[in-house]
Amino acid sequence: MAGDAIAIDWEGTSRQVEGRVNTPLPFTKAGSTRRSAPSSAPNCHGFTRAVTVTAPLGTVVNSVHPAPTGAPGITAYRIIDGVIAALAPVLPDRVTADGPGGASVPAIGGRHDGRPFVFSETLMGCWGAAQGHDGQEGGRIWAPTRPTYRSS
Repeated sequence: MAGDAIAIDWEGTSRQVEGRVNTPLPFTKAGSTRRSAPSSAPNCHGFTRAVTVTAPLGTVVNSVHPAPTGAPGITAYRIIDGVIAALAPVLPDRVTADGPGGASVPAIGGRHDGRPFVFSETLMGCWGAAQGHDGQEGGRIWAPTRPTYRSS
């Protein structure tokens, strides 16, 4: 941080992997800048001009083809955790204690009355406390769900 600007450098990040958790640089920039700004900041280019994000090419946060990028949300939560950890010593009264860590989607499958089924639920983590407010309790994303049956 210098004056009214902040630089976020992902040097030292692991090389891209064969799994789908790689992220392209625009996704990394979005996760980095959104977390470095107050929630009241408008979601527009104006506030991002003060934030510079760099990441080595061919890493999990700046992947190149043919690296799969089908599940970048998993890495996005680690990006948020990294930004929180970096800002905490500098702005201890302005960052949350921790991030949500991402969603969990447990799935249960089997057979009921001889028919195969799958049931899944989305559970969310919670945000930690910060100066001036308590942390949020964890919970689930509400969506009416029921077992899905499939013909054999």
